[in-house]
Amino acid sequence: MNYKIGTISRQSGLAVQTIREYADRGLLEMDKDDKSNYRYFDANAVNKTSAIRRLRMMGFTLDEVSDILSNATHERYHQFVGDLIERTRRRIESLEEIRGLLENHSRQLELYDKTLYQG
Repeated sequence: MNYKIGTISRQSGLAVQTIREYADRGLLEMDKDDKSNYRYFDANAVNKTSAIRRLRMMGFTLDEVSDILSNATHERYHQFVGDLIERTRRRIESLEEIRGLLENHSRQLELYDKTLYQG
């Protein structure tokens, strides 16, 4: 059975535009009716959109998701996960540095406020 994109959107919780992008990138298989220009997806599309959504939530790029879904072996997927862990670690370090800068800036602003109103 084939489903219109709106049905897939409602069932998957993804925006229609997101599903179109996934289809255009080849992540989802679809049939297109030349007369109506509707896109039709099979029943597997909901499961596949769920898998894509989970991978994206973990932080994988669309290119990585495409590679994982199309031809990744267990070893290759393990490598993807390791790379993502490293990218996440670096991002956390960067965010901690930014937090430190903001906290320092906030302390400076508090001192500035106190000196401004005291004299």
